[in-house]
Amino acid sequence: VFNASDLQLLETLATQIATAIENARLYSQKQERLVEITMLHNLGLALNSSLDLKTIISLIIDSMKSIFAADMASIMLWDEKRDKLRIISHIGLPEDYIHALAFAPGDGIAGSVAESGKPRLIKNTLLEPLYKKHDILHDEKPKSLACAPIVVKNRVEGVICCERLLEKNGPFTNDNLNLLTTVSCHGAVALENSNLYN
Repeated sequence: VFNASDLQLLETLATQIATAIENARLYSQKQERLVEITMLHNLGLALNSSLDLKTIISLIIDSMKSIFAADMASIMLWDEKRDKLRIISHIGLPEDYIHALAFAPGDGIAGSVAESGKPRLIKNTLLEPLYKKHDILHDEKPKSLACAPIVVKNRVEGVICCERLLEKNGPFTNDNLNLLTTVSCHGAVALENSNLYN
């Protein structure tokens, strides 16, 4: 039969294990933040080294895949003639989907982000009524979605979005959304510099 000293010993071990787990978790978080900060720093340097719009957009899209472990990512800018958001650069999306898709203000998640000027995080796209499904994507699987506006001089010029399959990397977090907002701010400054240069 266990006695009081056995219980005391077990409690001591449990405390040490809890401390070790917490230390490992904090270390892991610290390493993740270090990687994110390094990637953001490198992205900032790269964006500041170019005034070419295509190069800037390509740099942002490439960074999104590595920073957010995104399966799909897109940058949309306003098409002034049609008053809609159109995808100008992407990864992981079918070309037919790109040409067929456009968002009016308030239309879908991207349109609502453009209209409100505020970022949005969707944990599961299949449970979100605003998420715009398309017939071309027949194998629609549950994904997590993060979108942030690209704001230049208090005006929304576009939207930056990334998605990832829930079965692979789980949902995006609020930290991911904050990081995406930082990336969109970098992109907004680079776009404005490119426009001014042109």
